[in-house]
Amino acid sequence: MGNDSKTKLISPEFSSPDSTQYKVYPYRFVVYILTCLSSMQNFMMWSVVYPLQSTNSDIYDLNLAWIVFGTSTIQNITYLPGTFLANYFYDQIGIRAGTFVGGVLTLAGLWVRSLCGTADGFWYIMAGHTLGGIGQPFFFNIPQKISSTWFSPKERTYATTGMTIFFSMANSIGSLIPQFFLKDDQSKEEKITQIQKMFLFTAILGTISYIPGFLFIRSKPDTPPSAAQEESEKANKDFKQNLKNLWNNKNATIFIIACAFNQSATISFSYILEPLLQAFDFNYEDASNIFSLANFLQIPGAFLGAIVVSKTSKYKLPVIGLSFLGVALILGVMMTAATGLRWLLMTYYCICYFFQGPIVPLTLEFVVELAFPVGEATSGGLIVMLYEIISCPITILTSNYLNHPNKTSATVCFFILAGVCAIGAFMMFFVKEDLRRQKFEKAQAHQDDSILDKSKSETVKAEELGSDYTSI
Repeated sequence: MGNDSKTKLISPEFSSPDSTQYKVYPYRFVVYILTCLSSMQNFMMWSVVYPLQSTNSDIYDLNLAWIVFGTSTIQNITYLPGTFLANYFYDQIGIRAGTFVGGVLTLAGLWVRSLCGTADGFWYIMAGHTLGGIGQPFFFNIPQKISSTWFSPKERTYATTGMTIFFSMANSIGSLIPQFFLKDDQSKEEKITQIQKMFLFTAILGTISYIPGFLFIRSKPDTPPSAAQEESEKANKDFKQNLKNLWNNKNATIFIIACAFNQSATISFSYILEPLLQAFDFNYEDASNIFSLANFLQIPGAFLGAIVVSKTSKYKLPVIGLSFLGVALILGVMMTAATGLRWLLMTYYCICYFFQGPIVPLTLEFVVELAFPVGEATSGGLIVMLYEIISCPITILTSNYLNHPNKTSATVCFFILAGVCAIGAFMMFFVKEDLRRQKFEKAQAHQDDSILDKSKSETVKAEELGSDYTSI
């Protein structure tokens, strides 16, 4: 008693009954920034092709459905094996190993994709995106893992939000890149050459952004930042048991399925945004500008949501509201696009994206709360994996229907997407706001206070006893 040489460093938040104490380290910001830079390569890999679906269909003489499948839907298929691999690495081996594997897969995909300089070069693009798709879960599943492993309870929501915002910024930058390489008046051969140059540029940029993370990212700090994180690390040593525990948590399972339906519709919507808008006489530059500006406007919206949730510690009502906003986004874009007014379409799209900014970080934090002590990468990763799976048939169906875009086919696709999105939004009502991680931390803090009071009481008694002994 009192001779524990392994006592950990100080923290104002929590301390455990065995004198374990918790601290956050300045190096967490280094890990945070480097993880953002490492993940930038993967997110830009996808967003750079979103505005070019119809263009690629024309220059490679392929059905639009094939183009969408090879550049976007392929990640829905590869996400399944990729997410189990990523969750295993993050929850069993460590963050450093996970970012290394994800980075290698993504870089391989970027460089393979850059070989597409011939008329049949689309298959190099598809092969590169297959590798990148396997690597994507290593970056998409990491925000809540980084925030729980390195940041204090008060910082977690902001950390998760900040990282997902960086992903949005990478998407915005990626969607603007085609405008610097492609012009409407270029021939097919010129466009193929320019697309290859564009992909080569993104491969070089991705390599540069990945190297610092490879050298300096660490898996975890010397001591955990909270009691909940220490408990989570203890509980996640058996990967299979981790998955079983999550499946047995019906409340968390319902939430994961609800998020999967809701977000599968919005992700499919982003995949086919360009052909949808083309049906209303907009072009790839319009889609690129709208997508880019909207993603930038997610930044203040996401932080606003993080502030509200951090102050109230309430997740369910904001998530329900944001889920129904996804339905409004899809139907509203349909109606504003039908007017043919670019300013109206862009204004509506951007307003919705501003308010929808918090949806990804809040769902990732909410599922960690519901599923605790299941690993953060596992619980959050399953949401993304399921919405990628559901998104696959939706995207294939709608992109086939849009092979020759017109207003009728586009309208049908809008309603399909809105319907799937609404299913997930209504399912949210059946989720109970059981914040298990917060309950554990409050119980831990209460237990620590009780132990401290008892210790003080024993000290006072000892002093009184010593005093009596002296007087005798």
